[in-house]
Amino acid sequence: MNSRKPNKQTQMKRLLLLLAFINVSLLLSAQEDLRDGFIISIHGDTIKGILKFQNDIRNSKVCVYYSDSKTKKKLRPFDIEGYVFENGKYYVSKYILEPDTIYKVFAEYLVKGQKDLFYYRDYSGSHYLISASDSSLIEIPYKRETLSIEGTSYLRESTRHIGMLKAYFSDCASIYSQIENLKKPDSKNLISITKAYHEAVCGENTCVVYKKQKLPLRIGFEPRVGLTRFRDDTSYSMQYGGLFYIWLPESNENLYFKFGFLYSERDNNISMYKIPLQFEYVYPNKIIRPKFGLGLNAYTLKNPTYTEEKALTLAASGGFLLRLSDFAYMDFNIETDILQFTYESEFFISHSFGMGVFFLF
Repeated sequence: MNSRKPNKQTQMKRLLLLLAFINVSLLLSAQEDLRDGFIISIHGDTIKGILKFQNDIRNSKVCVYYSDSKTKKKLRPFDIEGYVFENGKYYVSKYILEPDTIYKVFAEYLVKGQKDLFYYRDYSGSHYLISASDSSLIEIPYKRETLSIEGTSYLRESTRHIGMLKAYFSDCASIYSQIENLKKPDSKNLISITKAYHEAVCGENTCVVYKKQKLPLRIGFEPRVGLTRFRDDTSYSMQYGGLFYIWLPESNENLYFKFGFLYSERDNNISMYKIPLQFEYVYPNKIIRPKFGLGLNAYTLKNPTYTEEKALTLAASGGFLLRLSDFAYMDFNIETDILQFTYESEFFISHSFGMGVFFLF
């Protein structure tokens, strides 16, 4: 094996390549995910338009509204009563009451009924809220901390949320046992309790659940074929195999974890096995969906004349999906290894071009 170290020119090329991938990633992420919806004015009027779908933190701070293809407005919680994505999330402008401050956010309706449940997220984490009045909300308290007593660490979880929820649902003792078993408040168990309240007190179908429960697991599969070239190769080799994708909606609706197995054969019966372990962001366009990824590649080299060798690299990728149907896409992908973590040479550094058919189940 060649044990040459990369020279300064090679390092500079690799740095420029990394910067190019970062720029492409920023460009793709800067594109806007626009969806049909409407805003609710201060006077209660509904005005249809196009809304920018953002992450939970941005959605709680600002509504980006297009009345037409060119007119863009950024609306804050003091500007409108709320906004709604068609067949999706519903945000309302509410005051948040805390012991030492009051402020206003766009809170997401999880359940609307005789008892309401809301949610918003900021940089400190997720917050679940109930109504204090028509215009203000109070947070359901929960705290988790580690205590050290005489050199031993203990995990302590607060239970104040149980008393608050019992008081909020005081006219429905039949759900107290469900509340008492609530160790940590989250959207799933709080929605369940609020729905149980409405079914017990008001009857079925008396509340509206706006929070769409995401699929707990969605998997994609892609047979792939392409070309690859390692650092010391003089020509490209065929590469083929299969990839699996796991959807990660709790982190981001467009984020997937990608892994799989790819095989290529070089001259002299040298076999190369590649296992990608990467995160991939797929932009939500209807027909063409740009994508970029970052993660690790694990390589194994097998040669009849000497022992098996392994390596681990940092890799970046980009490309796009072309929609064929609701569940199938043509995938066009470019990938390069940026940095090698193991083995004394950088023989395993490679780049590849691939295409396949991506099936999402």
